[in-house]
Amino acid sequence: MADSDQADFARLHRWWIVRHVVVVVLQAMVFVGGCVLAFYSAVWALRTTPDLPAAYAVPARDRAGELPGPPIMYWLIWALPPTLIYGIGGIMFWRWKAGRWIVGFLWAGFTVIFPIIALLWIGMDVGGFAPS
Repeated sequence: MADSDQADFARLHRWWIVRHVVVVVLQAMVFVGGCVLAFYSAVWALRTTPDLPAAYAVPARDRAGELPGPPIMYWLIWALPPTLIYGIGGIMFWRWKAGRWIVGFLWAGFTVIFPIIALLWIGMDVGGFAPS
């Protein structure tokens, strides 16, 4: 009887390990999916935003005078991807209890990549970019 109990325990322990490995792999895949979604969202925003006047290409410290701010559409386009991802994800997080971990890891991946790309490109667009 003791051998049967040990065999059952070993089999259950093996399945427990396999289950947890599969869960960790799925979580990593969803996280990477969020990173990829963030990258493509940022590229879409970059390609869709209206071109700023050529004066913005000059670094801010070297400009002769003040420039008007970027048009409102510029900011709205950059705000659209996070608004959609966090808005739709928030509804899913609220309504789909079993999938909360999916939404959480997707948000985590998106939050790691999108702000970095957005800050880099918006900084170059608005603040100017030139070799020093």
